[in-house]
Amino acid sequence: MAEQQGTRPRRARSKREQAAQLAELRARRDELDAAQVERRKAEDAALERYVAAEAKVRAVYDAAAKKVADLERQVATVNEKARAEAADQEAAQAAALLELHELGRSAEELSQLTGIGVKRVRAMVRAARPKKPAAVPAQEAKPAAEPAADGSAGPSPVSAEGAASS
Repeated sequence: MAEQQGTRPRRARSKREQAAQLAELRARRDELDAAQVERRKAEDAALERYVAAEAKVRAVYDAAAKKVADLERQVATVNEKARAEAADQEAAQAAALLELHELGRSAEELSQLTGIGVKRVRAMVRAARPKKPAAVPAQEAKPAAEPAADGSAGPSPVSAEGAASS
């Protein structure tokens, strides 16, 4: 058999050379481990900064939500006051339209005068009219006098008043 050319068998290392190589490998490993320790410390510091920033972000959004809620309450209060004041002023407008109507102006004329639609003018005039007391429902009305035994309708209103005062 022919030997392969270009390959020489390795010579065996001495114990001293092996110990030196082992020491070199251990030194490289220690350098790698030291780099890992430093990287781990840097990662821990970065993670701490991340968690702290996340807590601050939550605090910012919580504070903003509280401010928004407070502002929404203020907006609701302002809107409610505005609606109440506008209702008062609309009632004053309606009262003025009623007065003009009572002075002889028709709904059509008031519509042309104010630029409000005729239906709206009529509704405002109706709303401004004083409310009439509600009619007494039939159930609450005094019952009709029952006929007396002699066939008359019962006591006369004058005699009923006289009886009530005695």
